[in-house]
Amino acid sequence: HNSDRIYKKIIKYNLIFKMIIFEKPVSYNLDIIKKIFSYCVKNNIKIAVNYLRRYDPSSNKIKSIIDSRKLGSFKKAYVYYKKGLFNSCSHYINFFEFMFGSQLSVLNAKFIGKNSHDFKIDFILITKNNFKIFFKFIKNNSTNERIQMFFEKWNINYFTEKGRLSFKFNKKIHYIKNNYGFPFENVYENISHVFFNKKTFARSSIKDALFTSILLKRILLKTKKINYV
Repeated sequence: HNSDRIYKKIIKYNLIFKMIIFEKPVSYNLDIIKKIFSYCVKNNIKIAVNYLRRYDPSSNKIKSIIDSRKLGSFKKAYVYYKKGLFNSCSHYINFFEFMFGSQLSVLNAKFIGKNSHDFKIDFILITKNNFKIFFKFIKNNSTNERIQMFFEKWNINYFTEKGRLSFKFNKKIHYIKNNYGFPFENVYENISHVFFNKKTFARSSIKDALFTSILLKRILLKTKKINYV
């Protein structure tokens, strides 16, 4: 991870910033993530991580509906992702930690292959209530990345590349028309508020990213084919 050299220099030379914006997954090395996290906290440096789903109004719409319990209890979910575990799938792992908390565990993982700097893995996560989330790698020329969530009363289809939502109830599909799109402007808006307001926090923090990185490590180790620091 090219950014690791920068993080090491920040700590070595005791560089102080008002805010640091990290690309996900911050680092492939958990020790470096923990060190930079401790350093930023110690020096009152504001931090944000580029896990876009936490800034996306579509994600916040889903979470507010789930928290309202109008859908009934959560049953299971399917995630179809491209590119790789770190590049793409880490967004969805972080998304489900946002939805249900960081208490997710890895049931199993199957190594599919590897591209230049990333891994293709099918795996299953389990929520604290023992419901399963199935992650499936798909080829770039196949269908769009998407999330399907099944609840007691409703189903949710979230076409993540377009920020489009639909709900299925009694075999009828209800589409939500929106202009959510990809949330870069929402990221910039939140970060600008964090920068100028002491009481505002980034929607995606390095602590959130640390939980995601710990889960990424557990997924890789579960394949029994990949050694990960």
